[in-house]
Amino acid sequence: MTLCDGYLLVFSVTDRESFKTVKDIKQALGTDPKPHYLVGNKTDLERERVVAYKEAKEFCNGNNVSRYIEISAKEQEPWDEIFETMIREILPYKLNKPIPRVEICEAATAGNLERVKELIDQGHSISQTDIDGDTPLHKSAAAGRTSVVTFLLECNADVNVLNTVRFYMNY
Repeated sequence: MTLCDGYLLVFSVTDRESFKTVKDIKQALGTDPKPHYLVGNKTDLERERVVAYKEAKEFCNGNNVSRYIEISAKEQEPWDEIFETMIREILPYKLNKPIPRVEICEAATAGNLERVKELIDQGHSISQTDIDGDTPLHKSAAAGRTSVVTFLLECNADVNVLNTVRFYMNY
């Protein structure tokens, strides 16, 4: 996966097949250095448990999983803590990672219509995204660059594209 900063793998402690599925997903992710969290859900159903804490923890230790947490979504247990912990782990990774330049997005943000046209003529795609999944249309609309927005729409830029924070274009 390219447009994510970490993985939250959730299974039910009452369903061995869901644990197997999570293990298969983790194997498919390979050695991606981004944080991986394994969450065992439905701890409120302890009598129906089929995946032991120790088994899940051992899987984590042998498979480069950052953390294993058990919760009960029904009891509204610590989802906020899980996300806060992941963010604390992800931020240093993001801050040390070089951020690739996307020249067409930069030109769109600046409102430099001539440069946007030039880049398109050179083969740059109006669908190209930056590290946050923003297209030139996202960038120009957010910056209020109406001339660039109008031009990109005339070039059939997709207004339904989602960026990584999943904002639709409302323009």
